[in-house]
Amino acid sequence: MRIFTNKWLLLNFCVILLQPLLKAEAESFTAGGITLPVDLIQYVDSRNVKISIFSATKIVPKEDLESTIIAAYLETEDRFASINVETWQRYVITSIEDRRGLLAAQVADRLIQHHGEESCRELPEWLGGAGALPFAKQLLQSAKAAEYPTSCQLRLLVYVGRKDLGWYRSNATAQGYHLRDQLFEAALEEWGEFLRTGDFGVAQQLGEFLHVIAEDKRGFVEKLKLATDLVRSTRAKGNQLSNSDLLPLLSLRNTDPALSEALNPVVDSLIHLLVERSISRSEPESALATLSHIAPERRTPTTHELASKAVSALPLDSNVLSAKQLKQLINTIAVNDKAFSGLLQSFYEQKARHLASDGKLEQSRLVLSDLVEIRPDPNAANDKLRVEIALTLLGRDDRAGAAVVLESVKTALSLRHRMELILSGLYGPVVLYILLLSIPLLIKIGLSVVRAGRAEAAEETGFEMEEIDVSTLLHNASGRSAEDLRRRAFVSNRAGRQLDPLYEEYLECLKVFGLDVNADVRAIKLAYRSAVKEIHPDLNAKNDNPRASERFIKLTKAYDRIRELQRMFGIQQNTGGGE
Repeated sequence: MRIFTNKWLLLNFCVILLQPLLKAEAESFTAGGITLPVDLIQYVDSRNVKISIFSATKIVPKEDLESTIIAAYLETEDRFASINVETWQRYVITSIEDRRGLLAAQVADRLIQHHGEESCRELPEWLGGAGALPFAKQLLQSAKAAEYPTSCQLRLLVYVGRKDLGWYRSNATAQGYHLRDQLFEAALEEWGEFLRTGDFGVAQQLGEFLHVIAEDKRGFVEKLKLATDLVRSTRAKGNQLSNSDLLPLLSLRNTDPALSEALNPVVDSLIHLLVERSISRSEPESALATLSHIAPERRTPTTHELASKAVSALPLDSNVLSAKQLKQLINTIAVNDKAFSGLLQSFYEQKARHLASDGKLEQSRLVLSDLVEIRPDPNAANDKLRVEIALTLLGRDDRAGAAVVLESVKTALSLRHRMELILSGLYGPVVLYILLLSIPLLIKIGLSVVRAGRAEAAEETGFEMEEIDVSTLLHNASGRSAEDLRRRAFVSNRAGRQLDPLYEEYLECLKVFGLDVNADVRAIKLAYRSAVKEIHPDLNAKNDNPRASERFIKLTKAYDRIRELQRMFGIQQNTGGGE
């Protein structure tokens, strides 16, 4: 007994001596990739640790140190909030990876309670860790699990259901039943996603889970299993995959709207794969025909890219774009993709010209209609193409066809286009338009001939007609313009143009008095009176020239004739002085 007592005293003495070596103080604790402040950590012995945190001190087993610290921070809202959300999220991820899912679940539970949907968005990453299954189970067993956001509950239920169907049946059936319809949709969505990525094992697990939660949809679930097998066998064909291999999947997809929604991403990815292979084999028509199985609302950037490649390689004599289903897809792409729209417009323009040059007017008009769907009227570019097609038809002597095409023109044609159409004979013989355009030139030539005739007539009579000022010669004339009087001086005959005899007689009468053509009415009267005074017997008794009488008669006749001709020409007499 004394020996035992002595040994016990010796052991206590050793512990006391070693205590300074075992004692360690710290102001923080690092775990799960984060550092948490504490008051004190002191190792009592090799198994136990003394910890002071938030003014509370206790001795705990060393393996329980982390859980004790985490529990202390989770004890009140203020303590938990003293560490930022990002730090807690990092702790959850690291803990799950280190297979400490239970501790991670305690923190995640508090994060979800306080941050709801924001924390639920982290679930996909949380559930990707190695220790995610215990973590998810612990969350579903939380007292607050039923208060989690619905999206969070659904993701946890689907994950646990496919990973451990037995545990789900024993522990989560009631919660799953409460969200039955939404749970079915969520599981079906995940089934389609894993099927698309080729993870057929998970897809099969989800099929079994769906079989459990959808007792009233057993027929539908059987279709899911069949779809899984079809996709697996289709992908297994690799480079040997063909369009015909898609037919069973397409037929199965069309049997049920819900199944179609789930299968669409899978089928579309296979369609993209087949289209790529068709383009690589220079088969653009086959590529576009395959692409038509994708609905416009399901198009992706990959769909746009493949459609562009196929259309750029499409021959002009192809009619594949006329298919209704494909037209809906490419028109939708064109509306949302300017580059593809330009490519498609260019193809339609070239094809419309090509068909018109071959005399296929009706087909060309149909292509124009397709073009207008993506480049609506009124549009100058559309009308320019219509004019080009009309000119092509006119070149084939198809005036009726050209007129039909031009009836669709919505904007004003340019002068150049109108001249091209005129010269092409659309509006009648070109010769007629040449003659109409030549009328101004012919009039100019006619006027030149008239002037030349006048000059020749003036030369024959000894007068320079260009110098005759008719407005001066016939001043006081009323009712006639100067040009009218000029024309009055000439008449036409078979020999050509010559002076009017009356006008010529008028000039001869003026010569009797020694006057020229510029003499006005007053000058003529003065010249007549002066000449009469010289030879009149009563005014000049010494003048016994026997020919004076004849001279007087000649002067009087000439003057009377001048007055008569003046009346004929419409010249008013100057009555200001006597005769």
